[in-house]
Amino acid sequence: MVEIRTGLDKPLTLTPDKFDLEGKLTYTIEEIEKGRRFRIHFTNIPGPPQSFYGFLSLKTNYPEKPVIKIRIRGRFSEMRKGPG
Repeated sequence: MVEIRTGLDKPLTLTPDKFDLEGKLTYTIEEIEKGRRFRIHFTNIPGPPQSFYGFLSLKTNYPEKPVIKIRIRGRFSEMRKGPG
């Protein structure tokens, strides 16, 4: 999960732009506080063990920061069975 907050006195809008981990992860954007706080939730898509590296970029309505780029790095491993 990633949280994005604005420090400016104007509402923030986020629009998905590019995501290069389709097929490995999904994401949802949750607006926690209207125009002020957002949470980005990432969920893995079941698949073989592997490492991955990519990003999600979001367009904003702020000329000061027109794009937010979130770098994502992770590793899926095999599920281990417990004793018994």
